[in-house]
Amino acid sequence: KRNDGSDINGAIVTLDSSNKSKFIYTVSFDGIAYGTNGILISGSIIITTNGKKYFENGMVATVTTKGLEIDGVKFNDDLTMTIRNVESTSGYEDIWTFDQNYTLLLTNGKSIIVKGNGKRYQTAGYDTPDDYNDDAFKAEISANGTASNAVAFQISTTALLVKNVDCKYISAGTLEWNSNGSIKMIDFGNSTVCDNIAIITVEGIESKITL
Repeated sequence: KRNDGSDINGAIVTLDSSNKSKFIYTVSFDGIAYGTNGILISGSIIITTNGKKYFENGMVATVTTKGLEIDGVKFNDDLTMTIRNVESTSGYEDIWTFDQNYTLLLTNGKSIIVKGNGKRYQTAGYDTPDDYNDDAFKAEISANGTASNAVAFQISTTALLVKNVDCKYISAGTLEWNSNGSIKMIDFGNSTVCDNIAIITVEGIESKITL
């Protein structure tokens, strides 16, 4: 979240602001383990904005990758994502819309193709842009694609996902996964507690999972 070329948890962030109408952020990972789960990340993420800050109305950012790999799963360099900060007319402090299109290359040589869109609503912390710890968000997504077994799938939120910066997990909301008529539901809870537990329902049978 820094823009001064410093490092964030081991990742190096650089900013090219030579063109005031186009800021280019590059987040570079060097293949070391990140986070409490020791996830291995290498490659880079490139974010190009139209010169506006992320919290400013009218901000447009495009996201691409170069050699990005997470625990052996490779992102094809054709990944594209467009993020827009749009004016809120629904009572939320800040709204981003996003469109994405990418291909994942698995360790077994197969691939997953994903295309989707969504919205991210900031519900707290907008008035303190230099303090991320009080930020809170809700999100809705809709995506479709082709799984590694060549079966088409659709993913959508049936209740807004809730994510607070001070909790590493999604704390509320539900996702529906429809694959060839087989429907799975994931329930992340009701946001009253921060935990790593969710409930997955498959053909009417509920199971508790650890995130």
